[in-house]
Amino acid sequence: MSVDVALILENRPQGRIRPGLDDLRRVLAEIGNPQLDFRSILVVGTNGKGSTAAMLDAVLRAHGISAGLFTSPHLVRVEERVRLNGHLVDKTVVDSAIARFDVFPDLTYFETLTAAAFSIFSEAQVDVAVLEAGMGGSWDATRLAESAIAGLTNIGSDHAGWLGTEKAHIARDKGRALAAAESAVIGSG
Repeated sequence: MSVDVALILENRPQGRIRPGLDDLRRVLAEIGNPQLDFRSILVVGTNGKGSTAAMLDAVLRAHGISAGLFTSPHLVRVEERVRLNGHLVDKTVVDSAIARFDVFPDLTYFETLTAAAFSIFSEAQVDVAVLEAGMGGSWDATRLAESAIAGLTNIGSDHAGWLGTEKAHIARDKGRALAAAESAVIGSG
């Protein structure tokens, strides 16, 4: 049976945001919690998350550490979001990982892609995955990896409808990802 991955994601609008992690936590538990099979570093912030995540990935690989990288958003193709040891993951692998979540239609677009990345990293047996948060820190799907390290690039105005308009509110939300990690790193600028 062939599964149309584009249709799976199309039915999960990119803009659909659902506060909370309970649904994704339940789904991940049902499939064996792949996000706990590797150590991870979570990068949160307003700007600079993607480049920070890419640099961390490069540093890990330069030291001989098997690394996965999950970023958001993609520019052209969804498989751009998932890399293994510096290389894009083959489209068929990403499609297969996404198709696994067809039986969980209530997951959002971002939750589905994050769960697929967790599965890919688990199956590849990476040592460390670098995860770029999609939005905030309180209920971002990447937070379920229970990262050893969480880094905050900066705080600015973004997603005001969800995070608030004042920097203190935005910082509080993003800071929750830092509080959930074993160690926190805070950038300046």
